[in-house]
Amino acid sequence: EDRGRLYSRGFQSTPDAKVNDALRAAVVKALSSWLLEKIEALEREIEALPPPKQKAALIEAKERDREVLEEGRVIEFLESEEYNAQKAAERMASYWDMKTYLFGKDDALRDDAYLLQSIQDDCRRELELDIFYVLPGYDKYGRGIVVLRADKTPEDREAQLRLLKVFWFVMANLMAKSSARRHGVVFLCYIGNLMNTQANNLEFLTRWAQLNFHCIPLRTCAFHDCIPPRGRWFRNLFLPFLMWIIQRSARMRFIVHDEEPETMPEILASYGIKKEQLPSVIGGTLDEDYPRQWTEDNLRELEPVDDESDDESGGGGGDGGGDEGKEVGGELEEEEKSS
Repeated sequence: EDRGRLYSRGFQSTPDAKVNDALRAAVVKALSSWLLEKIEALEREIEALPPPKQKAALIEAKERDREVLEEGRVIEFLESEEYNAQKAAERMASYWDMKTYLFGKDDALRDDAYLLQSIQDDCRRELELDIFYVLPGYDKYGRGIVVLRADKTPEDREAQLRLLKVFWFVMANLMAKSSARRHGVVFLCYIGNLMNTQANNLEFLTRWAQLNFHCIPLRTCAFHDCIPPRGRWFRNLFLPFLMWIIQRSARMRFIVHDEEPETMPEILASYGIKKEQLPSVIGGTLDEDYPRQWTEDNLRELEPVDDESDDESGGGGGDGGGDEGKEVGGELEEEEKSS
């Protein structure tokens, strides 16, 4: 565990000019051997996952494409579970199960650019609902912030399942941000006047919980349920069911805020989120046009560009600004420079 904490800081501390070459070499050597042990442990845990159906998609993907267990990908899952090999193996199996469910066996092996383009083509209407989007900047601790407008969930079941692809699109945007990978993600869910007809699709709810908490290699540090309905169907039926499907580890990060919108900024400020980052439905002052602009900016980045332009932009998702390190008092900017 001590080495795990050291590893996450290793690339920041070892270039320090005050650290002599011998110490730097010793740190790199120790961490390299430790990391190799973790990678080998994860591969053993994959083989030991019970029952077989939980790992079927991962095993098949691995057999068809050796890059599935490429070192960089494996490390992403280890980092998301603080180098717990068993949990990382479970998350990786869940990831491939979800990816195959959303895109099919063949397309699941295609590159991210292809998948994100397919989401743009197949889910344009759902993208324009602005149900999922990433807020500007980060919280006080460098974590990405995602808004979920549950009150806008369509009642149509096919549209709900397409929303899962939109959620994948949003999480892929965060995966491109080093701060979110390092520090995790926080969710702000506005439930408002959600109706039971919008929340009775068990397949959608179960898959959403899997994708939100147990799939993408990003740590969900907190889930804020903001201003929920006061009806008994929500308190006595929906919320208990939701707590059951998200599992114990996620329940510990689930917070219900049963307050009025005007009090939410002060409450969320105690969690490191600024009022100017919040949408108006949660009492914030964020520009009303921001969600649509965020979606359009990120869709625009998926449009074909020449190789030279793509190299300059860094490719992948993004927040349209390309300057993620400057959002939290300059601290992240300095952190990125040091790394």
